[in-house]
Amino acid sequence: MLDKKLVENVKNLGLNSYEAKIWLALLLKGVATSGELSDITKVPRSRSYDVLESLESKGFVIMKLGKPIKYIAVQPAEVIERLKSKIKKETEQKAKLLDEFKNTELYQELLMLHDKGIQKVDAFDLSTIIKGRKALFQKIGEMISNANNIIIVLPSREIEEYKRYISSGIKKNPNVKIKIYTDQMLRNLNNQNVDVKIVNFKSRIVLKDDDEVLFAITNSEEVHPNYDSGIWVKSKFFTNTLKTLLEYKA
Repeated sequence: MLDKKLVENVKNLGLNSYEAKIWLALLLKGVATSGELSDITKVPRSRSYDVLESLESKGFVIMKLGKPIKYIAVQPAEVIERLKSKIKKETEQKAKLLDEFKNTELYQELLMLHDKGIQKVDAFDLSTIIKGRKALFQKIGEMISNANNIIIVLPSREIEEYKRYISSGIKKNPNVKIKIYTDQMLRNLNNQNVDVKIVNFKSRIVLKDDDEVLFAITNSEEVHPNYDSGIWVKSKFFTNTLKTLLEYKA
């Protein structure tokens, strides 16, 4: 009897129930005929040949010529590498299609529809509360990944501790220009597009281009990271107002 939990887990490799059962049985047997695998797995004999043919096309089994026809299971390590290669190739193809889509007339029409629609949206609908310090820095990384310019005002200890989110955003968008206002020089964030300025005020704000703001409403020194929180707002007026005040104070 095949373990039901193992069968369910193997289905995550892109197999249906019959395929998972027969592949697992073949791994146990080493080599077997369609009929033998049907007897082991209780997969109907009328279906076992089709299932093995599908497994062969997916790279899970190899057909051994002869009479009767027998099958050999492909090693799990090789199967995983094949699946990784397939997923990587499919992802690259989809990414390429999405990049090409940006150059189409349809994409431009969608942008125009969004610009017209956004003018009718209440400013309240273009804001949200973000809870938890990890979630705040995930948002910062997201803002960096699709920005031209970013201004970050944060304590250096926070930047050092959560730098992986900032670095991830930079990796996705290496041309982004970042200005950081913090309390001391940073040790682990070296990038030619990052300009660090030492200041003596305690604010926690991130400004993206001319239209997005993320600002903390709690003092990170006084709350547990899980209870830290901030507000994200999409507003040109608010963003430019904060920029003006920040430059004046700095």
